[in-house]
Order: sequence, then C-alpha cells, then structure tokens
Amino acid sequence: MDMQAEIERLKAQVARLERQAQAAEDYIAIGNLQRAYGYYVDRARWDDAADLFARRGYDGVGVRQIADAAGILGGSLYHHFQSKRELYVEVHGAALANAADLIENAIEGLTDPWERLAAACRVHLAVQVDPESVTMPMMSDLSAMTSDMRVDLVKDRDRFETIYKGLIAALPLGPEIDRNIYRLCLVSLINAVPLWYRSGRMGTDEIAAQIAMIFRMSS
Repeated sequence: MDMQAEIERLKAQVARLERQAQAAEDYIAIGNLQRAYGYYVDRARWDDAADLFARRGYDGVGVRQIADAAGILGGSLYHHFQSKRELYVEVHGAALANAADLIENAIEGLTDPWERLAAACRVHLAVQVDPESVTMPMMSDLSAMTSDMRVDLVKDRDRFETIYKGLIAALPLGPEIDRNIYRLCLVSLINAVPLWYRSGRMGTDEIAAQIAMIFRMSS
C-alpha cells in the first residue's frame, strides 16, 4: 500500500473515531491510532501547512485553515503539534534545511573556491525562483521574524549562513574587502532576484553565473 493510500485510510479511521469520541467523550482510541501512524499523518500536515504558510504568511493562516486543507477536524492537529507556532517553526526549519542540503550536495567534490561559490549561487537562485518552493516565501515572512519566534527562526538560518561563510572565507579576496559585507551583499542579491526575474533572455543558471562573475571581478 503506497503512502497516499495509507494516509487516506487513516483519515477515514480518524474521522470515524472522532465522531464516536465527540459523542462518548472517549479520545483514547484516536490518540492510539495517531501515535501508531504518526509519521504518515505528520508528513501530510507538513505539506499542507508549508503551502499555506508560503502563500499567506504566518499571520494569514489559522489552525482551522490548515485542518481544512488536510481534511481533518481542527482539534486533531493538536495531537501532532502543540500550536500553530510550533508547526510554523518546524516547516520553516525543514524548508531551509532542504535548501542547505541542495547547496552542500552541489559543492561537494569541488575544490576551486570560485567554482564552489558559483555552484552555491546556482542552486540557491534555482530554489529562490522555483514557484513550487516554500523557501523564499518563508524566509521573506516579516510577520514571523518580528514575533517571539525570531530566535528559533534565526537558528534555522544559521546553517544556511554558515555555508556561505565557509565559501567566502576560502576566497582569495583583498584585505580591504570585509567578508561579512561581501556575504550579505551576495546573499541579499540572490534573494532579491525573484522580485524582478521573468523567464526569457537568461535562465536562472546564466543569471547565477553572472552574479558569481560580478562578485569575482569586483574582488
């Protein structure tokens, strides 16, 4: 039985048990079922929540909307996440971890520091302009960054920043160039490309190559 079929079967069982529990006030059976198959249910919730958070932002999404998108009762969501905040932090962390994994895989095996930087730029930009990616929208969600989640969200971004710090530390830059400013300018530029990018004369790989070349020539 594939994962989607298993999820659908579990949804039907959970819905039936919830109807019984509402009448009998007996939630034990639901809890046992959800714990037994928690992996499948949690992954379905993550995908639904990631899409909603990416499109509407943290403040624009309610627990009821997430539950409706997943096809479950609102209260069921709390069997897996204590709050919307906890769910958002998990989704945000997974999105950035995925982007970091892609960059690390792209630079693995490369030894020339400029080639490594160019590869990182190429993958980073591809993730940012991908319409199916949730990384860009979640990194740009200012409503979340100004909340009490900021500390948790910054921790998620540390790995991403660490990759670029290592890449730039290996570059043969002149002593007059501040590497932190260099990194911030580069990452900010790549993150801003989706604001103006339109498919046409240049593809994302070509734009990334241009960015890497400009930063190399300016060094």
